[in-house]
Amino acid sequence: MNCYCFGMGGHGDIIYSLPSTKILGDGIYWFNGEFSPGIIDNIGPLLMEQPHVKGVKFGPLDASMYDVCYDMNVLWKQPDLANVILPINFARALNIKDFVLEYPYITLSNMERKIDNSYVIIGKTPRYRNPEVNWRNVIENILNTTPHEIYFNGHEAEYNDFISQYGYGDKIARLQCKNFLDIAHYVCGAEAIYCNQTSLLTVAQGLGKDYFLEKEPNHLNCVWNIPEETILTKC
Repeated sequence: MNCYCFGMGGHGDIIYSLPSTKILGDGIYWFNGEFSPGIIDNIGPLLMEQPHVKGVKFGPLDASMYDVCYDMNVLWKQPDLANVILPINFARALNIKDFVLEYPYITLSNMERKIDNSYVIIGKTPRYRNPEVNWRNVIENILNTTPHEIYFNGHEAEYNDFISQYGYGDKIARLQCKNFLDIAHYVCGAEAIYCNQTSLLTVAQGLGKDYFLEKEPNHLNCVWNIPEETILTKC
């Protein structure tokens, strides 16, 4: 049994580790350091959906529960971290040879749709923004060219900020998600995802869903290669 120990990072970083840990084998995801106990309820259910994840723990390591411990914090020691997408950087940091990133890499045991009608999901967080993206045009394009309903994934403050800035409060409802497994089920049933670089993006990528990205053009964390057809500035 392996241990995959995280002492820092975000939810998206954890999701990006899944292709590598799947190759390394069955193990426990273990969190300490900068994380709080809430990480268990927040992302634990999604991790436990993955066949190779046998447990999710928080607190000091217990060496009696595993044979090999992988320090997942080595990711942030990679010299070209900003130029390569994180699933590949994880594989390099963990010395996985001949790594090939395949989609989807998130597994869901239950694929039942949460919403019967056709819909898309929008997500927009405070960081990694591009002021050149006209979200009103994006929303109008969705409303005028498709029958899709529109939902927003994010904290209440993020939703309120989006609606106050762009309007459409009568057209866009906020999803009520308990955890990342909930988010993944909503993403799985969506026609497409529209977002900036956030954990919603990592879930969409992991499930192999279509997405359109508001990409901050000059931030070091946003310069890694994204297919041009997914850049939201073209919408």
